[in-house]
Amino acid sequence: MNFLYLHGFASSPQSRKARFFSEKIEAMGWQCLVPDLNVPSFETLSLSSQIELCLQCIAKLEGPIIVVGSSMGGLLAALLEQHLRSNNSAPKIAALILLAPGFGITKRWRQIIGEDGMREWEKSGSRLFFHYKANQELPLHFAFTQDLEHYQTDDFKIDIPVLVFHGIDDQTVPVEHARQFTTLNQVTELVELVELDDGHELGNSLETIWQRSRQFINSLSTASDTKAIT
Repeated sequence: MNFLYLHGFASSPQSRKARFFSEKIEAMGWQCLVPDLNVPSFETLSLSSQIELCLQCIAKLEGPIIVVGSSMGGLLAALLEQHLRSNNSAPKIAALILLAPGFGITKRWRQIIGEDGMREWEKSGSRLFFHYKANQELPLHFAFTQDLEHYQTDDFKIDIPVLVFHGIDDQTVPVEHARQFTTLNQVTELVELVELDDGHELGNSLETIWQRSRQFINSLSTASDTKAIT
């Protein structure tokens, strides 16, 4: 089993959660790729370019893959699985672990920024967002939102096991989005939602998240007769 970790919006492979998960995974003897999703750059970022980069990463990994995605990276993980399935690609993704996945992002852009803000963004061509790696505000082109419109970011149907963690105090991505995702997939019982007393960053719950994730990974490993994490 190998892993692909996808960080969130305006973040990087050096984020706290990315380093936490990659260190835990690699300590167990697994390979964990953590690509920089600011492609081609943060200013010219698009979901399409992120998906293309992830497909290249998957091609480098052998055997079944578990994709771990945080926030927008969680949305990206679900879109990636959907893309591979719709294109009848080999089912290399065995499972997903999603941390406060950013479902419904297209609608929330307008809610957060407002209609006036969106019009100004379109008029100027770019808008400043705080980037955590750069530790400063960086411009992002309006084409980012236009690219998002090409993707369905609600009502995901999944046919692989998915473990979702979401904070009940999340003010960025309301927990209702994760609950809706779980309900939509309750027939197959492939989605498990773990609600935590935490916010969007889930910074107070990382050890709890890892312990439950390890159990989840072990159950998959046992089912596929591969090496289990101990």
